Amino acid sequence: MVRVHAGQPIILKSINLSQKTAYLLLLLLILFSYRSAINSYFIHDDFCLIADWGQMSLSQAFNNNDNKIYRPLFLLSNRFAYQVFGVDHRLYHCYSLFLHFLNAVLVLVISRLLFKQSSAARHIFTAAIFCVNPILPEAVAWYAASHVTLGALFILSGLLCYILSKPGGKRKLIYYFLLMACFILGLLSSEIVFIFPLILLLTDIFLMKERAKTSNRPKEYLLTYGALAIICVLYALKRISILGSFLGDWSAYEHAKLTLANFINSLRILAVPLNVEIYSPNFILRANILIFLLLGALLFLRLSKIRLNKNSFYWSISLFLASLLVNLKFQTIWPSLGGGRFWYFPAACFAFVLGDLFWGYLDNSRSKIIRNCVYAIAIFLVIFYTYAVQKNTSVWREAGDLTQKIQKKLIGISGDKKYIVVKSIPENHKGAHVFMCPGSFTDALSPPFVENKTKVYRYEDAPAELKNDKKSILIWGGEDFESMGGR
Repeated sequence: MVRVHAGQPIILKSINLSQKTAYLLLLLLILFSYRSAINSYFIHDDFCLIADWGQMSLSQAFNNNDNKIYRPLFLLSNRFAYQVFGVDHRLYHCYSLFLHFLNAVLVLVISRLLFKQSSAARHIFTAAIFCVNPILPEAVAWYAASHVTLGALFILSGLLCYILSKPGGKRKLIYYFLLMACFILGLLSSEIVFIFPLILLLTDIFLMKERAKTSNRPKEYLLTYGALAIICVLYALKRISILGSFLGDWSAYEHAKLTLANFINSLRILAVPLNVEIYSPNFILRANILIFLLLGALLFLRLSKIRLNKNSFYWSISLFLASLLVNLKFQTIWPSLGGGRFWYFPAACFAFVLGDLFWGYLDNSRSKIIRNCVYAIAIFLVIFYTYAVQKNTSVWREAGDLTQKIQKKLIGISGDKKYIVVKSIPENHKGAHVFMCPGSFTDALSPPFVENKTKVYRYEDAPAELKNDKKSILIWGGEDFESMGGR
């Protein structure tokens, strides 16, 4: 059973949850927040993943360099998903939500193990605030972005194995090999896992000081970090052999020149990451001001108790700052400011920061008035984030509906024609992807999604002779699909 802090207010004194009950609450929170994503249709790269890579063999997955990415395990997991799910979009989204749930459980378990002296409310809050971070709908509601949630799963699993591997323990060797397996599988799933050795190092520095006092610790450090370094080198060599360079098509300079811009952009996760096309600018401004004031007040209160448990504060802050290196995206292909999917692991780290800001003060405070105010802020933040996730997820549902509507309209128009050329197809809907590349558009109108014998081109990608055949050109006229027709 989970212990409860003696000084909690009445509303939280009754929290005495078993682990299974806590996991069930997290599952219900995720299903409630992302319920609109379950029925969302495929969008953008989903079509390419299923149509082009859904039947990829083991050899093809480990030697694939399409789009200059190297994620063989993710491609193999996609092949397995296609064999089991077929083209049922609901099952793919349930799979993405399941990965998110597993990561939330790992955040909860890691918080319990690292901060055993804190109350149950801290661990539940940390996991809950990660579940409903408003910046995550792109990573959770878009199946093609599940490589990020899969990579985060291996990072958190590896960190859990490292925490459980007690010096001299009977299962230490088992946890050691599980740790290395998580790192290898993670690197083969997503590039974000490259940050894993730094995560372990920060945990050692701030939270594992007792282990450093053991006589065998230097040897253990050498075995652990030496093996991680060898794995990194082997992965880099393999990646270079497949892609031609570690960074893909872009040069190191082109990646590095946006480093500062990306780091400044990292402040987005501290604010309320709301979609400006959904909410009014005034609402976003007021919400951000309110959240920043609340976080500022919490930071002030936390610093007042910094001498009592400074290690947890330093660990959570340094973990979050290190995770921002993922968003700088040196290890990805396009040096851009990027979408919400690359904020997935930083959001998990930010949950630990918020957990420390709230309970790093509460665990050592005797002021009932301030404690009750801080608890009220925690509850408000979870409720508000849940509302924001629902609103943001609904946009991805609308993008899926729009994609499906375009697909059905074009199939109805094509009839027995040998080819059609479509002009002005939408690339996104309120920031959510629809058709962003020629491949996704072509695959969406081909087997296994539809039985269509008509060759469909986007106008930009059609052969020159077809562009001059005005009878074959269809114009998409906005969301009024009745205006779509030949000219």
